[in-house]
Amino acid sequence: MRLLLALVMCAPLMAQGPVAELNALYKEYFEFTLRENPESATSAGRTEYNDRWTDHSPAAVERCARICADFWSGRGGTRQRRCR
Repeated sequence: MRLLLALVMCAPLMAQGPVAELNALYKEYFEFTLRENPESATSAGRTEYNDRWTDHSPAAVERCARICADFWSGRGGTRQRRCR
């Protein structure tokens, strides 16, 4: 019983590390995806972007390509990345 209690109490400490970093990266990526693709956000049940459309302008596509390149190279400063 004590072993189980110790494991339960230590679980949050064990979760911090590569798994926690990956989860944070996934969350940032998912939120960025919703911001960049408001139609997808609506499909996912998120309503905060219902007043927008996806920006398909050449400048937006270039920005997304730059962010994607930073993501894959590991240089992204804000980690807000999206590839189209």
